[in-house]
Amino acid sequence: MVSIPSHGTEALISTLSAWDWVTIDGLQLPAVSRNQERYVAVHMVQLKLLSKFPSDIPSEITRKFTMNSFKMSVAEAWTFNSINAVIRKFDLGCQLFTADDELVKLNDVQMFYWNVKLLNLNRVNREYEKAILEAETNIQLLATAMQLKEQVERDIQAVRAELGRLGANLDLAKI
Repeated sequence: MVSIPSHGTEALISTLSAWDWVTIDGLQLPAVSRNQERYVAVHMVQLKLLSKFPSDIPSEITRKFTMNSFKMSVAEAWTFNSINAVIRKFDLGCQLFTADDELVKLNDVQMFYWNVKLLNLNRVNREYEKAILEAETNIQLLATAMQLKEQVERDIQAVRAELGRLGANLDLAKI
């Protein structure tokens, strides 16, 4: 049994109540607060947001949109453990968080995620353009590829709008 000094208990209770939900691309993640800023668990970001993208992210993106990580406190780790077990039924990963796990600033995650998504949507869009050129004799395939391309173009506009809302410079949008 772990004993926590009374000041540690107060810190734990304070931390357990100092979290809220943040939404990134329709996915809710728990975030803890430190010095008026919100932080999310690196493991959750990797598992729920970044794992859907290919790992070959160009260095222009990784250099410009860095995510500096910070060690969790014991209280923050138990906050994430409680949320993950009780509220999310371990859908944010079947692991226990410890003070060895890391947090990243929410804003850093948002900037990185939306830029990586934009990069990948542009890649997909180029692939649809190739498919449209190659499918000109197959009307059904051509119609499907054109509809998918239109959807991706709408998604690209939505991502650009989100990046604009976040105050991002869209210079890298052409990558």
